[in-house]
Order: sequence, then C-alpha cells, then structure tokens
Amino acid sequence: MQRRHNHRVSETSKGTVLVVEDEPTIAEMVARYLRRAGYETSVVGDGRAALAAVGGRRPDLVLLDVMLPGMDGMEVMRRLREDEGTTRLAILLLTARGGEADRVAGLRQGADDYVVKPFSPAELIARVEAVLRRTTGAETESALRFDGLEIDASAHRVTRDGEEIALTHREFDLLLFLARHPGQA
Repeated sequence: MQRRHNHRVSETSKGTVLVVEDEPTIAEMVARYLRRAGYETSVVGDGRAALAAVGGRRPDLVLLDVMLPGMDGMEVMRRLREDEGTTRLAILLLTARGGEADRVAGLRQGADDYVVKPFSPAELIARVEAVLRRTTGAETESALRFDGLEIDASAHRVTRDGEEIALTHREFDLLLFLARHPGQA
C-alpha cells in the first residue's frame, strides 16, 4: 500500500511524526490527534513505504503498527535500528497485540515505548511527548559553529556561510559526531 499523506501544522510545530498504520481510519485518527497537539504528520500504510519515508525526510518519531501487510512493524524497526542513520530514531509501537510477551519483545527489540489499541488520545500524546523528551534531549543544544559551518542537530541541517548543504542521514550523523568529539576520531 503506497498511501502517503503529509500534513503541516504551522511554523511552530513540536516536531514531525511518521504514522505507519495500514488501517486508514486509525491512521487518519492518530494523525489528527497529533496535529491537534502541534505535530507535523506523514501517514504511510506499509513497511516498505515507511522505510522510504524515513529515508526521505527523517521524522522525529515513528509511530509504528506491528501488524502491517508485507513487511511487519518489527522488521521495519529492526532495519531502522541496524541503519547507522536511524539507529537512534524514536520509535513508538502502536498495536492491538497487548500481551505482556508482545510488549516485552517490542521493547527489547528496540521500541522506545509501546501503546496498545484501543488507546486514549491523551495517553498517546503524553507517550509521544515523553519519548521525544528522552530521545531528542541530547540534540536540543544550540547549533555547533566553526569556520563558517553551522550544524543544527535539532533541525538536522548543515549550512556553510548561510547556504544549506545537502547531506544524507549517515553523512549528517558522521559530521555531527566528529564535531561533537573534536580530536578524538
């Protein structure tokens, strides 16, 4: 399923969330809750589309259904965790599989949190906010600047003398690592 919707809220967005859910009604409902809470959202309906979307414009958080057609959510999460460019990407599993073994397996395999359907909108938003606090806290520092180069970790952007430089996720992460650890690499 290649459905993809992008919704912008405003210039003061709290962040971007990729909603990966194969049930259109649930996907749109979740995206609506997130937009009302101030998040920019994108919606895709399957695992392959999720990987492509993350490879395009990296979101701050992926809200990932476990039971997806084709490639399931656990496989999507495994691939994201194996990729150096997305290994620290915030992932919140959203699924009907609420047994203790399922929750523990999801968390052990790399999820930052786990929400069981049905869920309340308030709890979902609170969990998204909590995960983002934990996962983006290290990147909220001011931009790193040296010799005309500016690296803005929170915006995932690099500029030189005011002009943006296009980098892949891996290139950006490597540059950021080197800038944060001068003389160590």
